[in-house]
Amino acid sequence: MGLLDSYRRLTAMTNEMDATNDVSARLAEAQQKMKSASATMAAMNAQQAAAADPTSASRRVPATAIVTSAVAGGMQVNSSVLVELALLVMVPGGAPVPASTSTLVPQLQLGRLGQGASVNVTIDPRHPSSVQVVW
Repeated sequence: MGLLDSYRRLTAMTNEMDATNDVSARLAEAQQKMKSASATMAAMNAQQAAAADPTSASRRVPATAIVTSAVAGGMQVNSSVLVELALLVMVPGGAPVPASTSTLVPQLQLGRLGQGASVNVTIDPRHPSSVQVVW
């Protein structure tokens, strides 16, 4: 008798879940999240394309940047560490531009990345996200 009772309770729970679960709403929510993720990826790809643009290299200018934060990304390649940098770039003849980048930093240079430190960079003034640290 216990097996049949358990089966009836399980059937009742399943029916209740079917009645309260709105599959179309969950699907719409999932589709909205996918659209948002696609938009984010498209923006990231556009930034990377702008940084990789061959004409961008001809527009790059040397600049100085102040480190506002440096966070190790947890990945190492040979003797370099991946670091997420938040920078305030002093573009010659322009206003300071906040920028961020992920870059491989040689271990010997890690000590230079304290908050407030100055580093040499190049930047395409049209695309502030294209900042590159010059080691």
